[in-house]
Amino acid sequence: MTPGAREQALREERRLRAAELFEQGVPNVLIAEQLGVSDSAVDLWKAKWEQGGTDALRSTGRPGYPSLLDDAQVAVLTAELDRGAVAHGHEQDRWMLKWVNDLIEELFGVRFAQTAAVWRFLGRVGYSHHRPGRRAMQRNEPAITDWVRVTWPGIVQRARAGRAWIVFEDESGAMLTPPIRGTWAKRGRRVRLRCSYAHARRVSMAAFVCYRAGRLPKLFYALAPDCSFTEDEFGPLVTQLRAALGGGRVILVWDRLPGHATSRKTKTYIAENAAWLHVEQLPGYAPELNPVEQVWAWVKNGPLAHYCAPTITELADAADRALDRIRKRPELLTPFLRHTGLDWA
Repeated sequence: MTPGAREQALREERRLRAAELFEQGVPNVLIAEQLGVSDSAVDLWKAKWEQGGTDALRSTGRPGYPSLLDDAQVAVLTAELDRGAVAHGHEQDRWMLKWVNDLIEELFGVRFAQTAAVWRFLGRVGYSHHRPGRRAMQRNEPAITDWVRVTWPGIVQRARAGRAWIVFEDESGAMLTPPIRGTWAKRGRRVRLRCSYAHARRVSMAAFVCYRAGRLPKLFYALAPDCSFTEDEFGPLVTQLRAALGGGRVILVWDRLPGHATSRKTKTYIAENAAWLHVEQLPGYAPELNPVEQVWAWVKNGPLAHYCAPTITELADAADRALDRIRKRPELLTPFLRHTGLDWA
C-alpha cells in the first residue's frame, strides 16, 4: 500500500468510527475531541450519515483522473528503481525525473505528460529526493561488521570490568572559507558571503569523547591554529586527558591515521603506559562508528556554518566557543554515540 493509500484508509477508518459513535448517540463535540478533528467535519459527516448511513462515509477513491499505474505496476516499477540507474544503462547512479518517466514508458508503454507529475507520483509511492552520502570504495564491509559485533562488545565488557573510560578520538579542521548551508532569502536574490580565500590557513581541532558506565559523558578538545597535530602531541594530550578524568584506566578508540597506527613515538608512549592505557583501532574507512564525527557535524553545521572569520585567531575563538558549548551540554554526547549504532548496553 502506498503512503497515499494508507492515509486514505486511515481517514476512512476515522469516519467509520464516527458512524459508530453517531449510532450510540454521542454528541458531535465529544466525537470531534475523541477523533482529533474539527466540529465542522463531524457535522458534515453526520449529515451524510443521516442521508445514506455508514456506506455514505466510505471512501470513494482518490479524486481526479485515475492513476496512470495500478498497484501491480507500481510494485514492478519500484523494484526496478531500487536496482539503481546504472542497472538500466545510465552512467550515473542517480535517478532523474526524466529517466524515471522513460523507464515507465519502457515498462508499461505510458508516460507522464509533465515532469512535475513524476515528482508527485514518486512522493505518493514512498520516494523522496535524497542527497546521497559517500562511502569509500576501499571499505571492508565484513571487517566493519565483525568490529561492531565482536570487537565493540569486548571493549564495553573490558571497560565495565576495569571501570575504565572508553574514549573516542578524532581530528578535524576549520577553514577561513566557512561551510555553506541553506538559508532563507527573497526569491530571485542571490546570497553571497564575503570571506577569505586563504586556503592554506586552518585551525586544527582534536576532540576526545569519553564514556563510562554510570557517569555522564565528557568532551575534551584541543585547538592548533595554523598548524596540524603531530605524533609529538598525542602523548601529552592523552596524559592530560587522563588527569582530567581523575586517573584510572582508559580505552582509547581512534582511526588508522599514520600518527596513530604507525608512529614510533605513539607506539612507544602506548607501551610505556600499558598499565592504564589500552588502544583499539577503528576499522578502516568507517568514520560513521566514531561519535566525534557527530561533534564535527554539530560544530560545522551550526556555529561555524556561514561564519566568515576575518583572521585565523577569530576563527580559533569561534571554534573554541562552539566546542565549549558541547562540553557544557554532556547530554548531547549520548545521542552522538547512539547515532553510530554501537550498543552500549
